[in-house]
Amino acid sequence: MARRVRLVAVALALLMLTGCLTASVAISIEPNPIKFKFNETEADITVKFTTKGFLNLKLDEMLVQLFENEDDAEPLWEDTFEIGFSSAVVVPGVKHTEEATVQLPAELVELNEDLYNENLKGKEYTLVITVTGGKTVTDKVKVVFE
Repeated sequence: MARRVRLVAVALALLMLTGCLTASVAISIEPNPIKFKFNETEADITVKFTTKGFLNLKLDEMLVQLFENEDDAEPLWEDTFEIGFSSAVVVPGVKHTEEATVQLPAELVELNEDLYNENLKGKEYTLVITVTGGKTVTDKVKVVFE
């Protein structure tokens, strides 16, 4: 019995030392995809955080960026939202939710209906969310123009 306890203790220590049990967070974005129609200028999104691992976790801010193409260097629009979540003791499965509003840039909003149908309707852009803090985590969703 003592040998099993030592084996488990050694295994846990190795996992902690290699970072396998350190706290991190997974994010998911809703709605997915985000849909816009003509004359809609903004959309509310929900970002759900779920903790993984153990020990301490800190989430500072959330950078939200809209790209026409995923591999573009510069976003069409971006905004930063403060999160300010910190916990000295984290256990797996703890959930935290943040709300944000995605605003379309002026060049996409100021189109008349004919130009909207010609230039945007049916296209897909990409919304990228990067969360900073203890660890940087990124997720993305499609933005669809209907």
